[in-house]
Amino acid sequence: MVEMLALLKDWDQGKARAQHNIENKELEDSFDNLYLDGEADQSSVASM
Repeated sequence: MVEMLALLKDWDQGKARAQHNIENKELEDSFDNLYLDGEADQSSVASM
């Protein structure tokens, strides 16, 4: 019984977080290609 209630609670919490799910994969992909200038500098130094 306790396990079933825990699963229902998790399910309800998952539905509450549904607004944070990815709806626009193209937009997400465009943000994956962005980086901060400091990160770019560190990666170029690491490759030397």
